[in-house]
Amino acid sequence: MTFNWIRRLFGAGYDGADRTRHRQYLPGGRRQPRQEDRMLGTSDRIRLRQECLNLRRNSGIVAGIVDRVSDNVVGSGIMPQAKTADKDWNDEAERFWKEWSKVADYRQRMTLPEIQRQIIQARMWAGDVAFVLLKNGQIQPVEAERIATPDDKRTQDNIFDGVQVDPKTGIRVGYYMAGRNSTGGVDTTKGVAYKRRENVIYCNNAIRFDQVRGIPDLAPVVNMLRDLDSLNEATIEKAKIEAFNAMVVQKDSSGGPGNLGPRTGAGSQIGSTQYEKLESGIIHYMSPGEQMAMIESKTPHGEHMNYVRLVLRLIGSAIGVPYEFLLLDFSESNFSSSRAALLQTHRTFTGWQEWLTSQFLQRLWNWRVAKAIKNGDIPPAPLDDMGRSTWYKVDWGYPEFGWIDPNAEALSEQREFNLGKKTMKDIVAKTGKDLQDVMEQKAKELDAAAKLADELQAAHPDQDFNWTDVINGSNAGQHQKLQGTTTNMDGGVSEG
Repeated sequence: MTFNWIRRLFGAGYDGADRTRHRQYLPGGRRQPRQEDRMLGTSDRIRLRQECLNLRRNSGIVAGIVDRVSDNVVGSGIMPQAKTADKDWNDEAERFWKEWSKVADYRQRMTLPEIQRQIIQARMWAGDVAFVLLKNGQIQPVEAERIATPDDKRTQDNIFDGVQVDPKTGIRVGYYMAGRNSTGGVDTTKGVAYKRRENVIYCNNAIRFDQVRGIPDLAPVVNMLRDLDSLNEATIEKAKIEAFNAMVVQKDSSGGPGNLGPRTGAGSQIGSTQYEKLESGIIHYMSPGEQMAMIESKTPHGEHMNYVRLVLRLIGSAIGVPYEFLLLDFSESNFSSSRAALLQTHRTFTGWQEWLTSQFLQRLWNWRVAKAIKNGDIPPAPLDDMGRSTWYKVDWGYPEFGWIDPNAEALSEQREFNLGKKTMKDIVAKTGKDLQDVMEQKAKELDAAAKLADELQAAHPDQDFNWTDVINGSNAGQHQKLQGTTTNMDGGVSEG
């Protein structure tokens, strides 16, 4: 009490800093304002990573979370849309990228879209991952545990678990990458390679400015997930025990001790108790004063699922994914709550997509396309007004998110467009496509439809065909633009 009185006397106004018997202060080193990487030693980092990996392997909940997030963030692959002033160069660069994506992996194991999914998953259970940029134009993945400090450099203060930084600026300058021994473990005793930052793409999601290494996104809920698994396992075991003891013998006190011997065998008689064993079970012939009674199982009890849902909601909150999407359970949701859950999920996935683009894809594009230009695989990119190459100009097409009611969403977007709240670019971007590409493709389709309509008109001069009959079969004969007519909003034609 004296301590808190002194604090308040000198102006400490936040209750969160109080230390009382009801509010204990953080123990040990946690209460020190230390660097994040020093708060987690090498052995603890390995232990935390392995706990998360074990949950990824053996917890159906975690496996579902990891797969669902990576599937929705990456889809079939986040693809580039080159944005220089030369459309032909853009098309050629995109074709090159598409073909290179099939052989990007130096180990010849994964395509680039599969690597993208692995990056998302690695961030969740490992915290970070690195890729070495090789001279032959391929990339070599390096898992988080292989980014490790060599044994002979553990005393250097500017190396954080394999990542070397400039002590003055804090900039990462290089990475130590260990190999594996004969048992698959990480060998930091010899042969640890050092790679300069220019030749490495390192992906992590820091929670502090001074943080160097990544922390798994699952870290805050590891204990919660382990407790949930333990609870479910104990509940199942209890239910099994109760199932094995399905019946009990009730004795009437006036009937004497009766037969307390075992009731086993294919068919016999022990004392005064007879029994008969059938294929599906045993029939007992009870002694006088005895009767059989079923044991009613109370496992799992009524509050078990409520507790499980609560824990899953807390886990979902920690990673930004609502419970409904976490378990794909919309049984207790109405349209409004389902839509709210879906919108929040989309925001989370959009954040992940932007992270993947900035951490990995944009730099990979810059490196690989520049290398392709240098090697003559694609021509030089067009120059801007200042004479600089624009090879780096690229947007990224993300997978389209689904909606609960697509028709309602389309009508809403149409109204917002008419009111000026959204542009067509905004609307098209939500589908993972580029407006310019959509308009160009639409123009091609209209041109092809007009040519086909002319052919139909020539073959059937007594009919009246135009491009709308080719594009929209449901409005055949109702033209959107004819001489002396106008088109109504509902598609009908009235005299102008």
